[in-house]
Amino acid sequence: MLKAIAESEKGKLQEAIRKNNRIQVAALLKEKLLEEMDTEEREDIIRDAVSLWSMDIIEILAKRLPQFTPQMFVADIRNSHYRLCMNQMLNKYIKKFDLKCDEVQEWLCLLYTSPSPRDYAAS
Repeated sequence: MLKAIAESEKGKLQEAIRKNNRIQVAALLKEKLLEEMDTEEREDIIRDAVSLWSMDIIEILAKRLPQFTPQMFVADIRNSHYRLCMNQMLNKYIKKFDLKCDEVQEWLCLLYTSPSPRDYAAS
C-alpha cells in the first residue's frame, strides 16, 4: 500500500514538473518523496525540478540534499533569466557546491564576466 502511494505521489510530481507547476512541485518536494526513490530516478527528478528555475524549489532541495552537483543544473546560462537564477542560487548556496569542480568554476567565470541585459541596453 505504501509503495502504491509513493508511486502515485511520484506520478503527481512528474506531472507537476511537466506542466511547469512550480507551486505543486515545491509542495510535493517538501514531502519525503526523494528519499523513497532510487538514485537514478531521484537525479532525474531533481534535474527536472531544478530546470523550472524556482528559488523556492532550489531552497527545498538545499534542505534535502547534502550537496549540489553540476549535473543538476543543466541550462544555458547565457540566457539572462537562467543567469539571474543561477547567480542568486550560487550566492545563497555556494557552500553546497564543490568549488574545485571545473564545471562550477566555469559557471562562476561566466556568471561574473557575462554582460547583463542592462549592459546591452546601455550600448
